[in-house]
Amino acid sequence: MKPIAFALLSALLWSALPWGRAEDWPMWGRNSTRNMVSPEKNPPTDWQVEVKNKQGEVVKAGRNIKWAVPVGRRSQGSPVVAHGMVWVGTNASKMEGEQRQDFSVLKCFRESDGKLLYEYWSPRLSGRGFHQHHDWPGSSMASSPLIEGDRLWLRTNRADVVGFDIGPLRRGVGDPKVVWKTDMIQDFGVVPHHPAMAMGVTPSLGPTYKNLLHVITGNGIDQDYEKVAAPNAPSVICLDKDTGKAVWKDASPGKNIMLSQLSSPLLAEVHGKTQVIVGLGDGWLRAFEPTTGKLIWKCDLNPKNTKWETAGRGTKNYCVGTPVFHDNRIYIGTGQDAEHYEGLAWFYCINPTKEGDISLELVDEQGQVCLNPNSGIVWRFGGPTTPKDQQKTQRDYYFGRTVGTCAIAGDLVYISEISGYVHCLDARCGKRYWLYDFKSDAYGSPLWVDGTVYVPTGDGDMLLFEHGRAKKEPRRIEMSHALYSTPVFANGVLYVLSESTLYAIQEKK
Repeated sequence: MKPIAFALLSALLWSALPWGRAEDWPMWGRNSTRNMVSPEKNPPTDWQVEVKNKQGEVVKAGRNIKWAVPVGRRSQGSPVVAHGMVWVGTNASKMEGEQRQDFSVLKCFRESDGKLLYEYWSPRLSGRGFHQHHDWPGSSMASSPLIEGDRLWLRTNRADVVGFDIGPLRRGVGDPKVVWKTDMIQDFGVVPHHPAMAMGVTPSLGPTYKNLLHVITGNGIDQDYEKVAAPNAPSVICLDKDTGKAVWKDASPGKNIMLSQLSSPLLAEVHGKTQVIVGLGDGWLRAFEPTTGKLIWKCDLNPKNTKWETAGRGTKNYCVGTPVFHDNRIYIGTGQDAEHYEGLAWFYCINPTKEGDISLELVDEQGQVCLNPNSGIVWRFGGPTTPKDQQKTQRDYYFGRTVGTCAIAGDLVYISEISGYVHCLDARCGKRYWLYDFKSDAYGSPLWVDGTVYVPTGDGDMLLFEHGRAKKEPRRIEMSHALYSTPVFANGVLYVLSESTLYAIQEKK
């Protein structure tokens, strides 16, 4: 059978499934729960990316590497796998006339052998008064795309939302086509803020609800770090997924955005009704009706006595990681952009069945802090350590800032901190079973597959923990370059994106 004919047959077989094959990973977080857990079995637990001689030169390919391909100089877009293709974000430069121009890039590789199939080049924001904090030079296309059938949607480094028809690429007859493009800066007055050490982080999209697409805009403070540049611009926009036209928008954080807005939306069905849940730059988690934008509930993720200070000196935080839905509960950790690094933070378990203000605390008319009788906080973990625990752990707080999204398997939650700690918590009550210090940093999120927890590190190691309440020393596998993205496991293959290389890892058993 000819390749194009085979591709056509494959496309027809997959077309009945809106998300592709059941084992695909078609969006950030795999599905609408955003839980970093794969239903597949037998992931690789032993590999070597390359073999070097005494001089440090690579002499042969490593063990259990299905294929490996170079991508760019900085790569943070966690892989998305759908319909026989692997999509990742990276960066690159090329000559445009007499000048070398800098781009964020979305690349597509063939799932079977790593062949490059397509590249989408997105130039840096420039002119019109744009500063490097609006689109940091050299940063990756860090938003993971969303794929449904022949459609792909992407939020770019330029604060564009782009809808593609990838049908021609699936059928092997041509490149994807841009169906529509929404410029959130021009159309809605958004002023994005991407800090220097954001590692290219931008919010990912979706999943879709009916014909709707929900987007966190990235609206933030001005280049002088003094005030919100456009307080009336929306923080959340709902777009028609077929046209890119706005259906509703919300600017609730207003002038209270602390720095930037880097989290991604969650869609959760609660008691038969769907909610779109977003963590925004003012430190509040909000739930909206997906079709109208009506607020269902809101939850302050900071104690009322916390204070925001620039450069990470304060105790007030916002959301960088994505909220996760598991067993009718929402799980989210607080943090700040990676450039602010470590500091006191909290991890929450929230009941989304309530309405109104479901924060733990309220401020009464006299300005006094009191407990909220309508609170939806099931439990929270964090805060300053007691003198006894401080001496034992050598830490001033129980939970530090995170830029990651948690993985929940059974009744255990795994979440990493930016400063290089991994926590194993009880999903039902918040009890900590163990804490592991891997003495690096963590920009990616944990991934759980069949009893193995994968934790990427900024030092370029992949840590493999054994699932369970007992603390055990992890296996440590060197990946040669820094790991700024989250690994995924799809169709029997582990995909790990390092700073410069995409690895497809499959253990021969």
